[in-house]
Amino acid sequence: MTGLLLDDPDLQDDALTECEEKAVLEIMLSTICQAAEGRPPVGRCSGKKVLTAKERKTQLEDRAKLTQHFIVALPQLLAKYSAEGGMVIHLLQVPQYFDLEIYSTASLEKHLDTLLKQMKEIVEGHTDPDVLEMCSKTYLVLSNQEMASHNRVDVAKTQLIDQLADKFNKLLADFLQEVSRWITFLGNGLYVTLAQW
Repeated sequence: MTGLLLDDPDLQDDALTECEEKAVLEIMLSTICQAAEGRPPVGRCSGKKVLTAKERKTQLEDRAKLTQHFIVALPQLLAKYSAEGGMVIHLLQVPQYFDLEIYSTASLEKHLDTLLKQMKEIVEGHTDPDVLEMCSKTYLVLSNQEMASHNRVDVAKTQLIDQLADKFNKLLADFLQEVSRWITFLGNGLYVTLAQW
């Protein structure tokens, strides 16, 4: 499914439409959730099912496989769909199903750095509260204290917050300076008008 989403539409005659891409993404997210949590599709089982040891082992193996696949694919998908808020919201739900230990045990920290870079660009480029909230939730999942990679995530998160605070302070200073100019301009204009009166 990720191959369908990552294909360049300019190079294909039968490229997916935006609606089809969204449907593929929703199906993909649903299958990720089912594989990671070991639950059957909706409507196939009534009540809670207790997993056997074999089913639990299969669930953990599936979760590890999907994590290894999406550790590489997710940053690419986020880069492609970063401008589309709805797609980004769905994609940012994927890490909550990751086995985060794989980042450190499989020496895949560079992919974590790539994911954090994409998330930073999304935060800087979006104003939609739902997108920003999902970024926040994803940062929370990735910065789990029990994981070896949490320091790396905390550093990236702190840098992003510092950068956004600096940008806010600069914009606020520029705004206040402009307001001050207008007050001075209006004040001088009022003084001239009163002096002529």
